[in-house]
Amino acid sequence: MAGAAGLIGARKWGQPCYRHAGRPVAVVGTFRSDFRLTFFNAALMGDPEGLLQGQGRNTRHADSLRFTDNTAALAREPVIRACLT
Repeated sequence: MAGAAGLIGARKWGQPCYRHAGRPVAVVGTFRSDFRLTFFNAALMGDPEGLLQGQGRNTRHADSLRFTDNTAALAREPVIRACLT
């Protein structure tokens, strides 16, 4: 998916990070109960299905997709692709 969207994958901060034109676009973070695809400029993105979530109560803009298992992430692949285009 990353290559098809024109993204370059690398490790940054110990996590998979995806860049486009030299700028970070998204990072995958792992936590105790979930893993998240966090977008760096999510406020500029469209979220037609309202799936992006904020990191906490005081977050101004929702910026991540949270998943508890791989099948949930695979089911959201079309939405993730839409966010990246």
